[in-house]
Order: sequence, then C-alpha cells, then structure tokens
Amino acid sequence: MPPKRKRTTAADGDQTATSSPATNEKPPPKAKGAAAKKTNSAAKGGRGRKKEQEEGVIEISEDEEEDSAPAKKRTKYVCPLIERVICLRVPPTRSVPNQYKILQADTPLSLCFCASSIMPIYTQTDSTPYSDARALQLFNTNADPELPATNPAIGSEGLEQLCEAAGINMAGVQPLLLAWLLQCKVMGQITKAEWIAGTQQYRIDTPARIAAILNDLDELLMTDRSVKAYKPKPADAYNREAINSYVLDRQAAFTSFYNFWFGLAKGDARNVELEMACALWGVLLAPKFPLAGTFVEWITEKKTVKGVNKDLWSMLLEFCQTVDPALSNFDNDGAWPTAIDDFVEWKKAQYH
Repeated sequence: MPPKRKRTTAADGDQTATSSPATNEKPPPKAKGAAAKKTNSAAKGGRGRKKEQEEGVIEISEDEEEDSAPAKKRTKYVCPLIERVICLRVPPTRSVPNQYKILQADTPLSLCFCASSIMPIYTQTDSTPYSDARALQLFNTNADPELPATNPAIGSEGLEQLCEAAGINMAGVQPLLLAWLLQCKVMGQITKAEWIAGTQQYRIDTPARIAAILNDLDELLMTDRSVKAYKPKPADAYNREAINSYVLDRQAAFTSFYNFWFGLAKGDARNVELEMACALWGVLLAPKFPLAGTFVEWITEKKTVKGVNKDLWSMLLEFCQTVDPALSNFDNDGAWPTAIDDFVEWKKAQYH
C-alpha cells in the first residue's frame, strides 16, 4: 500500500496574508508558519528525515505536487523467472527506493545480477489464524482469467501481482524460493493443486505470511548469518516448524533449491539455455560466491557452450563451494567440466 502523503503547501503559512490587503505593517507571526516549520525540520537533521522515511511519509510542496500527481511510478527491471522486462509500481518519490536493482529495458538476462536480501516495502500484520478459504481466495485473486476454469493457475502476471502485494522484489531470489516451496512444475506458473498443497503445509494465506517465510528462507539459504531453529509464533506467523529441517542442514537445503531450478528451467529439454542459466546463476550463486559472478561474465562473453547440462550445473556449485576465489586450491587433475577448466585457465592468466 502506498505511504501516507503529508502535504506542505504555501497556503498553510500564508493564509493570513492572502485574506487581508497588503500593508506596510509586519505580517503576524502566523504568516511565517510554513517557513518556521521548514526551518525546524531542517534543524532536526538526518535523524528527523530518517524517521519520516521509516514512517513512509513523503513531504510534497505545492510546486512539486503536479509532477508527482500520478499515483504510482513504474520502474523497469528484468525478472529471470518470467523471462521478460516487467514494471514495479512504487510510491511517487523523488528517487527510486534503494531496495531495487534497476536495469535498463534492453539489459540481457545474463547480466541480471541482483542482491538477494531485499526487504519488503512495507510490513503487513494479520493476527487472524490461517484459513484454507483465505488462501484459496488469494489464489483466485491472482489466477489467470484466460485459463479454463477446469485448469486454473497463477501465470506470470498474477505472480507479479502477488509479489507486489507482498513487497517482494521480482528481480531477486524470493520468487524463485516461492516456486521451490510450492514445487512448481512449470516456470512462471503455479497450479491450483500446487498452491493448495504448499499453502496448507506452510500455513501461508496472506501476502504478509508469504513475505515472512520468504524473508526467513532468504536469510537462511542466501547468507552466512547464524540462524537458530524457528519457534512457533502467534497466529500471525506461518508454520515455522516446517522449515526447521533446512536449519539443521543449510547446505543440503540450498543444494536442493539450486538443483530444483535446473529441472524447472530446462523443462522438457535436456539442457538449460545459456542465457537463462546465466540469469539464474546471477541470482542463485553470484550473491553467495564471488567466483560465480566472474564465471558468468566470462561464459557470457566467450559463449563456450550453447546450453548448460546437468553436469556443468551441479559442478559449478561444487566449484564455488570448494575453490577459493584466488584458485589456489583448485585441483587441475580433478574431473571438472571443460567449461570450468577453461575458465580457470583464463582467470589464472589474468594474474600474470
């Protein structure tokens, strides 16, 4: 939901002056109200401005109001999940919020590197218990109206709408985590059966609960921060105990998530197209492993392969997990895919 708008106009401080004829007398103190407020606000310094930002308050003067008249501003960025340039509707601010990695509309998917830990624009709370009916209503709200009623599903536009409602960055890792949680079979689509099974298991029936579980999984799988077992919380929380197995073995959980996306991205083909693989590596591996970002840049430029097979996909993860960024512990006699051997040879040559 858009932040509340606190409007400050010249009329607030000049009401007395405009209601009486001009004279040589000094205007009453009230006529300086707007200026006094502005001075006091500036005197508070950064702390006051920070508090206003946290509260979602945007000050708009009269001369700015016309420029910011549109209720929402559209910002283009690339989403590897649905393979197209989409737009995010954000509150009318003077600059795009820092939460988003902004890319040009013609930016190739292979160059889409995004920070994984993206905080939602707002936090919505709901103290009511989980409800199957409310989860189904959320599905129906975002389902593709063009699909037959016998085979309903949330498509790419509905997914974008759902993530926007939850404050989730479509260009980050969290939409990919959602597809993994729900065990989707087709990229960019959530069937009714997948939705019902997943929402019942994790007890997520509102955008706020979806955001909560994805934020926790983002921290658990994409960062090195220490995470303890998730304990049940009041009625506004999702089923936190359902992800405790991931806490016990975070590496195994990440490997499962990573390999899930190979199967989903390739579909019925044997391999994942190079451009799609690079886009996914930029979101799944680059934020965790420095070598992954360099590898993606190299393979995007060299195009040594047309498609990524299962061996290269899985071995790149092992390579990133076991080899240090300086390649000092790389085993030249190891059974690495040719693409990784070529990359190591190229990178070592950069040091000489």
